[in-house]
Amino acid sequence: MHAQKTVTKESLLNNKDITWVGEYEVTIPFNLPTNKSLLSQVVLNFEKNYYASTLNKEFNSGHFNETLKKTFDLDSFSILKLKEMDIFYSFSYLLANSVRSKNALAYWDPNLKTQLSPEEKSKILKYRDTIQVIDPDNYEEREEIIWKEKNPNNFILTKAKFLVYFDAANAKFNAICTTIAPVLDYYDAKSNLIKSEPLFWIPVYTPDTTLNYYNQDINYAINSSISFNLKKLNELKKIDSLRSGFDKLLQNIKANPTKFELYRGISSRLGSNFSPTQLNNNEKEIIDMRYDTVWIANPESFEIIGKYVSHTDDSEDVKSMGFEINWYFDSKEQKLYALSLSFAPFKEYFDDNGNLKHIAPWFYQKICKGKIYKPGE
Repeated sequence: MHAQKTVTKESLLNNKDITWVGEYEVTIPFNLPTNKSLLSQVVLNFEKNYYASTLNKEFNSGHFNETLKKTFDLDSFSILKLKEMDIFYSFSYLLANSVRSKNALAYWDPNLKTQLSPEEKSKILKYRDTIQVIDPDNYEEREEIIWKEKNPNNFILTKAKFLVYFDAANAKFNAICTTIAPVLDYYDAKSNLIKSEPLFWIPVYTPDTTLNYYNQDINYAINSSISFNLKKLNELKKIDSLRSGFDKLLQNIKANPTKFELYRGISSRLGSNFSPTQLNNNEKEIIDMRYDTVWIANPESFEIIGKYVSHTDDSEDVKSMGFEINWYFDSKEQKLYALSLSFAPFKEYFDDNGNLKHIAPWFYQKICKGKIYKPGE
């Protein structure tokens, strides 16, 4: 059994060191590429277990349209481990299918109040249908009710609920996933999508430290980067403002640089095969400084020369925050674990005319305990 953190909404609200708490619901598509040529590159055999090579986010392959992509909170993900028999199934379906286990817990509501009974669990992935049969005794046609399996291809998305908080005592932001749901797509007879709804909700557990997904009990593991739009966060506790939390974090980094493990990179993920650049103490002490090149004309020679100018970055430009999260499913315990590995404030950068140039991570802060395993180690 993995050591777990017992972090709940109530414990965060009652902890005086936690000065800000927000709640957020995300929609995430953890799916393997549908392209067969990509699938052939996914599975690698290591020690009789199956692991997948690093992949870019599925919806860049054209599987989802641009309008739908804007509703997602997932920035990118990598499959860290996957059994060969599961390769053609989505994360959403694997979650849904796991509830058939005797020890698996499932609830009808995201607050985890109303639990599914064993009988409800056994039928959750089935639906009733009627067929016409010929009675062998009288040769008359009659209707017969049968149970069919729900189509695994109709499980594309998952919904997850997070608690995001600032720990003032340790100058650290963190995100805890509390519950997750496989989402089922419903279609009419003409294959038109009618609606998409969570099928049920399951609890998500937070390990006290990173897990070694090479452990044979871990069926599959995913490394992901998920964004939280600050405007969509539902504030539950506000002793200090969210901006105050960002400012305190910066002040602590500059005052005690050795206590913080920071990285930089446009798409750095500590648990993937990307190679982030770790900052040294001198760089941490000027973490809020940015240097630009300004081109000016010499008034005498009219020669264009470049001049370095410094700017002090402001937390007011932070519009979203990102967390790198590892997901592990333990088949022995029938539990899903999620652990935040790193935190990144995302800033808006503008040109001299005030036009938005891009949104990028300011830095990455390692926030988890233990060794972060990478694919192929």
